[in-house]
Amino acid sequence: MRDRLPLEVLFLLFAGAIISTVLVGRHHGEQHKIRLAGTICYVLLVSLAVCVILDLNQPFQGLMRISIHPLERLAANMAQ
Repeated sequence: MRDRLPLEVLFLLFAGAIISTVLVGRHHGEQHKIRLAGTICYVLLVSLAVCVILDLNQPFQGLMRISIHPLERLAANMAQ
């Protein structure tokens, strides 16, 4: 667990995503206009960013998998 993101960082990630989305919604409420395409793109972009960060936090289990072979070669070269 020491190689993972701390819980505080994950909390800030989710808090930032939620707060920014609430602020976008508040802005639309004050303008009395809803720009649906822009809002959907924004929500998808924030969601994608959060998913990529969480996936990179698990390099051997997520959608993006990192091979261990380069690290093994590096360790072998350093041992010489």
